[in-house]
Order: sequence, then structure tokens, then C-alpha cells
Amino acid sequence: MSNLWYALEVHDVPDIILNDIKSILQTFIWNTFHQRDLNSLTLPYEEGGLSLQNIDIKIQALRIRWLARMYCEKNEKNSQKTVINLLIDRIDQVSGLKILLYDLSYRRIKHTFYSNSYRIWLANKITYKPGSLQEIKYDYIYENNILRDDENKTFKKLPDYNSVRRMNLIPKFFKDLPLSIPIGGLTESIKRLIISINRAYFNITPAEKHIFLIKNEEKETDLLSLNFKETYMIILSKQKFRKIWEPKWNQKLNRQITKEEWSKIWMIVNHSMINYRVQSSIWEMIHRNFITNYSLKKMNRSDGICKLCHLIEEDRCHIFTTCNVINSLYRHFSAILLQLYPNQITNEEKIFGIYIEKTPKIELRNYITFFIRHTVYRNRNTDFISSDIINTLRIKIIKAIDSDIISKFNIAKMKRELDKFKNVFLIGEILAKIQENTLISNLI
Repeated sequence: MSNLWYALEVHDVPDIILNDIKSILQTFIWNTFHQRDLNSLTLPYEEGGLSLQNIDIKIQALRIRWLARMYCEKNEKNSQKTVINLLIDRIDQVSGLKILLYDLSYRRIKHTFYSNSYRIWLANKITYKPGSLQEIKYDYIYENNILRDDENKTFKKLPDYNSVRRMNLIPKFFKDLPLSIPIGGLTESIKRLIISINRAYFNITPAEKHIFLIKNEEKETDLLSLNFKETYMIILSKQKFRKIWEPKWNQKLNRQITKEEWSKIWMIVNHSMINYRVQSSIWEMIHRNFITNYSLKKMNRSDGICKLCHLIEEDRCHIFTTCNVINSLYRHFSAILLQLYPNQITNEEKIFGIYIEKTPKIELRNYITFFIRHTVYRNRNTDFISSDIINTLRIKIIKAIDSDIISKFNIAKMKRELDKFKNVFLIGEILAKIQENTLISNLI
């Protein structure tokens, strides 16, 4: 992708090519089966995404930062700035990069690259604060974002602007403000315009230096004080991506899960102690991003019977909430789980883990329950040869945990971080213990 980011600095990419690239990304991540759209994946980890770079927003961040830098370039002999000013050309009374201060139609710029760049600028509602009124003295006042009326709209020219202008009755540039000529005898529309423009002019509050401001929720930040990642994240945060899993869980649990709770839920899913295969399973389950016999039955493609407990799946969450097999496995590991947290496992913990409290013991309990869910989930469509499915899965869970802990133990030894490893995985020597520099499993 770095090759693409480099090219995007100076090129517009046709939609047909962008769509091909997005399709390649989805195929790579989902192994040909597109389970979630890219917008979901580009969300931050704490919002249920994978922090995959959003190509469209990457382009927006590149363009608005570049335009702002070029406008603020003090060297008027800068060859790049000269070329940009020539290619943007003149619209009404506005020339070159000065267009960034105005709310004009991007279609009036003939050069496609700069037309698209200005379209992005307008879409992100970048505002400007001059360093002084002297700085904007010769700027045109109509459609200018600096000058806004009581409804926060830019001023439009009156239909009879040209004839009235010849009579010097209404202003044209900031140097004409505030207008102090008598307004008696003027039409009502001109009176209202002059009064409103004067009021807007007095409301201008210059900054210490000229700055462009980008808004995030209720806060405005100096665009050029941000690094690229910060700019990207502000633009991303303003996008309205549908998190289709959230209302479905609200309905399932019959309560509203708050934004803060979701952040904590995704935090434990992405905890560094959880390996990527397990994270992937838990991520899919919370996203409700998997096929079940329940959903296949609704499509007339299955009898709807769970392959593990051989009962009808009553809903999509059967496999990790009400299935007799997974609940038997929870009971088998209950002695261990209760040593880490004194409460019996609830349906909500089966879905999300324990996220309200955060202690090393609770994190280890989540680690174990996530392995139980992962193993059952990955074997939900398996035709078991053995009739003792519960024991077969129990052994799989123990082997998976042992293998993961041994791998992390060896890495900790290599990094000389055994004390950190003990504090995370060997609490009370519940899962394992170290004897003669060797890890011994305590799981049976």
C-alpha cells in the first residue's frame, strides 16, 4: 500500500481503479469471502475496526494539508505555488489559492486535479482566520468564508449588484468596510445587506497568525499544527459508518450498550495477551459476522440443528451462549474461572467477556473464556468421529492454551521479561508454573 500512498500525493485515482484496489484489499483480508465492508475495517480498534487505512480519507487528508501548506507558503516566488495559482486560474474576483477562503463551485476550476482537491476542501468545511484585517484588505467579500451572516452563511451578490455597485452604494472588498455612507433612500434589500455585512465584519476576530481550522465534533484545531495521522483521524471521526452489530446486540440484551462500554469491549478483544487467531474469532462473533445453521435454515439451506449439541439453534448466538456443549465446557473450567473472579459466567460474559472491571485476574479469565469460545466456534461445523464431543473439545482447548502460553514463555525468556510473563499468565500458578527454567502446565 505504501506505493499507492506515494502515488496519491500527486495523482487522482479514477473510481474504477480505486474500487479494484478496495476489492483486492477485501479479498486479501477475508480470503475471497467479503464478510464486512472496508468502512467497518477502517474504524479504529476501539470502535470495532482493524484500523485499516481508508483510501478515500487518506486522499482527503493529503489534499487539505497540501493546499493549506501551499497557501501559507510565504515565498511568493515558489515555483510550485506559482503553477498552482495559474492552473486554478481566476473565478470572479478570486485568483489562485485565494479560492480556499471562499465557498465557490469546484466545477468552475477547469483543471481536474485542482477541482477535485478544492471539492475535498469544501467537503471538510475548513475555515480560515486571518492574522490581521490588513492581511485580507483587498480580498473580495462575497462568498468569503471569513465573512458570515447571522445564519452562518456567506454573503451573496444581489441580482442588481453591478448597477448598484457603479453608484458606490455597496462594498466589494474588505477595505470598503465598515460602510459608513448614509443609507437613507436605499432599497430595503440593500439596507439589510449593508447592515448585515457591517455586523459580520465587526465579528471577525483575527488570530495571532493566519490559520486554517478543521473541526472535530465541537472542537476546532489549527490544521497545520496537526501531523498527518491526527488530520486523518479527525476526518475519519466525522464519517458516519454503520455499526450494524451494535443495535442487534442492544436488541439481544434488551438494553443500550453505551459508547464507553463498546470501547472497553473492543479493548479486551484487542488485548496484547490474546493471540491473533483467538482475536479474530471473538471479533467475528461480536460483529455477528459468521454463518450458523440457524441462519442457513432461514435460507432453506440447513435443518438448523447444531452439530455440537444436536439441538435446534434458537438464534444466531446459540453456539456461544446456549449450546449445551459450550456450557458443559464452561462448567468443566469453572473451578479455574472462579479463582480468578468469584461470579458465575453470565450470558453477557459469554458474548463480550468481562469488560467493566480491569484487573490481571479478570484479564486472565477473559483469556481462558476466549479460548473456550474460539475452539467451539472454529469447530461448530465439524462432523466429530468421537461421540464424546465435550471431552474432545476440552482437550483441544487445553492444548491450545498450553501451546500459546509456551510460545509466550519462550519469547519472554528471550527478551528477559519472565517477571512480566508471570504477572500476566502465571497468577496463582493456575494455568502453569515454572520449574527449573521449564514451563509446566497445570491444566488437566
